[in-house]
Amino acid sequence: MLKERRDAFARDAAQRREEFGNSIHSSGYVLTIRRLSAMELDLRAQQAWVIIRSVVDNEGWAPNEDHLSHVETQLRAVLGDGSSDIQAEYENASKMISGNWPSLDEARLQALEKALADAEIDQLGRRARYVPLIGHLAAPRYAAAQAHWRKSLALAANDPPDYPNAIKEAVSAVESLAQIALGKSSVTLGDSIKELRSRKRIPVGADKVLEGLSTLANATPGTRHGGTTPPAAEEDEWRFATQVAEAGSRLLLSIDAA
Repeated sequence: MLKERRDAFARDAAQRREEFGNSIHSSGYVLTIRRLSAMELDLRAQQAWVIIRSVVDNEGWAPNEDHLSHVETQLRAVLGDGSSDIQAEYENASKMISGNWPSLDEARLQALEKALADAEIDQLGRRARYVPLIGHLAAPRYAAAQAHWRKSLALAANDPPDYPNAIKEAVSAVESLAQIALGKSSVTLGDSIKELRSRKRIPVGADKVLEGLSTLANATPGTRHGGTTPPAAEEDEWRFATQVAEAGSRLLLSIDAA
């Protein structure tokens, strides 16, 4: 898509050269190319933001994540090295007549700020539309899962945090939802995943992710099956486990609803 923009800009610049003809060695031509360059920088920033937004949509979004710094990095790349053809075109035009011609820095900054403003509005909108998992578990049918999830969040918020048991409760919430989806109240998470897979009710690959979550919980000392090893889990492990558990819970809710 950005290649198409480069091609379109090259055609537009060539058309301007043709229109000016013998008057190409003039300040009017330089200013025309500068305006064209500024417009193109804005178009590329907007195009880049559209691409980035589609990636965010496809990969998923969590409200505790702040994508703006990543968006800015990508936009700066597009408006920098990714727009070297614009810079070259303007520099070539500036050589047509001597003068103290302004750089494209201001136009580049304006394009960046405009696209970042759109990104910030988008992120605020996503936060406003986001329903926390605890809200999706409000139905009586999911009372057990909600209790596990609420306890998991509380344990992680303790001072000091109890990450091992927080992981345990997060995984227990997933296990409870898997049992509900199957209509079996006594199966383990691992067995639930196997049965969901055999019934072809879980997307290919998602089963492996949830099996990995089960393995992580069982392998973390002090989190599952009443192990005697002293609890040991760090914040990074808890964050990873809880994000996977939340995604898995939302998936199982969809499976149950179907």
